Amino acid sequence: MASTKTVSAAMTVEASVSNRARWAQVCPSAARWVAGLLFCSYLIGAMPGWAAPLPTALLDVRPRLVLVLVVDQMRGDDLTRHRTRLLPAMGKDGALGGFRALLERGAWYPQAGFDTLHPMTGPGHATILTGAYPYRHGIVLNRWWDRAGERLRYSVGDPKATVVGAPDASNTGRSPRTLLGTTLGDALKNAGLGSRVVSVAMKDRAAILLGGHRADLALWFNSASWSWVSSRYYLPKGKLPGWVAGLNAAVAKVPRTLTTWRPDGAGDGRSDGKQGDGNGLGKGSATINAMWSPLGDQLTMDAALAALHDFDLGRGKGPDLLAISLSAHDIVGHVHGHNAREMEEMLVSADRQIARLLKAIANRLGGLNEVLVVLTSDHGAPPHEAYGARNKLPGTVLNDVAMAQRLEQVLRHDFGAPAGGLWITRSAKLEFFISERALKASKAPRSAIEAVGRALLLAEPGVAHVLTRGDALAGSWPPGRFGRQAMRGF
Repeated sequence: MASTKTVSAAMTVEASVSNRARWAQVCPSAARWVAGLLFCSYLIGAMPGWAAPLPTALLDVRPRLVLVLVVDQMRGDDLTRHRTRLLPAMGKDGALGGFRALLERGAWYPQAGFDTLHPMTGPGHATILTGAYPYRHGIVLNRWWDRAGERLRYSVGDPKATVVGAPDASNTGRSPRTLLGTTLGDALKNAGLGSRVVSVAMKDRAAILLGGHRADLALWFNSASWSWVSSRYYLPKGKLPGWVAGLNAAVAKVPRTLTTWRPDGAGDGRSDGKQGDGNGLGKGSATINAMWSPLGDQLTMDAALAALHDFDLGRGKGPDLLAISLSAHDIVGHVHGHNAREMEEMLVSADRQIARLLKAIANRLGGLNEVLVVLTSDHGAPPHEAYGARNKLPGTVLNDVAMAQRLEQVLRHDFGAPAGGLWITRSAKLEFFISERALKASKAPRSAIEAVGRALLLAEPGVAHVLTRGDALAGSWPPGRFGRQAMRGF
């Protein structure tokens, strides 16, 4: 949702930002919603005692399956705001619901949050199953500037682990090697209980960081090849399992774009824009990539169910772990904004798919008495800037590319032309990276350059604080929430 500090950054700007590539909306009051959401639940399946309190004896039962569900960019208020659109906890036919089954049978932590500046996809998913802040697990951003190599580094990029199942030669490989420390799945493996660990998501970084270092398989979707893929880190022989090949044969028949998509029922009136049957949803998302719609959730759950069956999860010697992230929710949110009707329908889609999964697991394991379900999100999102402007919400749109250009001009004026051609080698998520080559060649101390940068950035409308590398190394953190959150990401 917002901005954090990496070890290679020179200056970090605090702003409440939407997780867009270069744009940020600063809304002092509205934009700090986070993924304040965590459910931990032992679920009792289709049983007459569903409405009864959870038997305390179940707390002494070792789960056969740990099911971790992540809905990318789901905000903490979504489930109450659109509660009337969700399936009942249990239907009249005894069928288990989705979100409401967890709400009404689980331990709900509505104020839970990451409390870091960058709970975007990479850092958020890394935190979920490591239990560590970014400064400990090392995934501080989705991508960051590597000063030593003078290149952009991807959080799960690894040229030594080529992708399996994608013929795209430009794909340089994927693995969890950048992740420091261990995940829950790694701990289960290390305990020697014979646990199997599988993770599935549309996004590679979501699947890989949930799976950890010892996952039996991390599976993600490659839009270029239009197929489910993994990497040689998990598949050293370089061949996809037969069941994944079967999934890809089915996916090959799916069109790569949709004209629009229809909602699953009438809206509840709490979304911005289209109400009623909501015909014509998804322009700019599904019309570009069909997976940026409820179809993405459906195919993700297809893959998760296939993995559940092939690995025979929940029937092994020790507790197995299945981690699933519904990535399409996030992409639709970036395109349409969190208040859009499309996002209401994506929540409904996730609800139906989770109900489908719980029913399948209950049927397979004879109920859910020995299944531990965890539901959370990796980050939230503020309203779309267009929504804010239309509804007269206070805010400022920041363009970090333009800010970097102004910063470059001022540094050139004050300190001359830099060695290597640029003072600011990269800007990302309101972080501005000063060239190490230019610093070494300059007679000006780093502190002087940082001071000039701080003054310019603080003059930008909407900027509340500026944190420099020097500040962080000296332990001079800004006061309050920003300083606390920045410290956890440096």
